[in-house]
Amino acid sequence: MRLELGDGEQTIGGDGALGWLTNTCHIWAENGVGPQKVATGWRPGIAEYPAPSLVEIRRRQEPAT
Repeated sequence: MRLELGDGEQTIGGDGALGWLTNTCHIWAENGVGPQKVATGWRPGIAEYPAPSLVEIRRRQEPAT
């Protein structure tokens, strides 16, 4: 899957790997909110803008009761 923005050279691996972004800022720190969002299935540049919070992404994944 290619990112919609940027130079088109960076891709998101099947495992959601965004290693090229790691530690580029506080969002993409190793344990930052960016990698946590990606781990839940969120993909930057693909979903709605502005990006939902991590709490909202996790809430949406909860089974309906």
